[in-house]
Amino acid sequence: MKRYEELDSMRGIAALMVIFSHLALLTPNFPWVLGYTPLHFLWAGSEAVIFFFILSGFVLALPFFNGKGRTYPEYITKRIIRIYFPYVVSLIVSFISYAIIYNGGVFEYTEWLSQKWNDPLSVDIVMDHLLLIGNFNTGEINPVVWSLSQEMRISLIFPIIIVLIYRFNSPIMLGIGVVLSSLTGINYVFGFEETLGWRNSFFDTLNFTSMFIIGALLAKNRELLISSFQRLNLKYKVILFVIGFLSYTYSKSVQIIPVKFAIVVMDWGVALGVSIFVVVALSSKNISKILKNKFLIFNGKISFSLYLYHFVVLAVVFHIFERTLPFGIMLLLSLLFMYIVAYLSWKYTELPSITWGRKVNFSKFSGIKIKETENYHQ
Repeated sequence: MKRYEELDSMRGIAALMVIFSHLALLTPNFPWVLGYTPLHFLWAGSEAVIFFFILSGFVLALPFFNGKGRTYPEYITKRIIRIYFPYVVSLIVSFISYAIIYNGGVFEYTEWLSQKWNDPLSVDIVMDHLLLIGNFNTGEINPVVWSLSQEMRISLIFPIIIVLIYRFNSPIMLGIGVVLSSLTGINYVFGFEETLGWRNSFFDTLNFTSMFIIGALLAKNRELLISSFQRLNLKYKVILFVIGFLSYTYSKSVQIIPVKFAIVVMDWGVALGVSIFVVVALSSKNISKILKNKFLIFNGKISFSLYLYHFVVLAVVFHIFERTLPFGIMLLLSLLFMYIVAYLSWKYTELPSITWGRKVNFSKFSGIKIKETENYHQ
């Protein structure tokens, strides 16, 4: 199966956006007015998570659309190994770091950091994080956990999404996605289920399932989308890219509307931008060449670990050195250690988990396999 290295690089860029968004939250007197400029793209953290979900939907769908049938036990075992093993190791590192350096919180800087690592560990906190897929306070130990919780939940039901995509055409599937996101928006308005962490309710899962659907539809129709983009003249290619950039960067503006439903509309605006980025990246030789830069590919390879560990590194550095080192030096140290820790995690947890996943073989067991049908470009 063809591997799209461009998508790896894009995942790495999205991970950097999340990191920069947390550095911005950490920085005293950060000029948030810059958020209304194109520079917001650099620290668009919430948008980057939508990017992750769409890329996950794309990558998870590819084997099915390439005719490689697999049983559900095989699929879910590989998926759990791929996500859960590196996650649990990062969780152990987080717990140990928390337990060793906990001192009541960091209060020298912004409120965002002072609210983290601010209470002693408890059995409930540990068990909630180990279970992962529940609705729990995801911000206490590592604020990125909420997206992993959503990713794991949706991974459990992703084969159902594939079955539906085979049964229905793309417009119908997009309609299903709109319905799911609308249910999430209705929950925001009426409060049927409270989210105990950041966007961690099961109603939120419905909206993020829509993002996986969009990713899967991009994978299903990739050849048609690529050929259509390549037939455009340069002017329309540039216009399309600008639309994608503006949609990705400024969809957050809908939140000025005092309606809780607006955040769901924002996610769909971001999804439009991400979809355009993916098509451009896979269609343009020049963009593809840029994304295949060695650093961007390396950054993409370690992006999951970079995402998992960057806050833990920040918390450790600022807890230890908040009263002894200048702010700028602590930021530089944090960035350096983020890459060191992420590389070690990639080498010693991610690569083994990928290897173990490849060895999973349920061919001896009966099960329904999803196979390629005659024509999926709809």
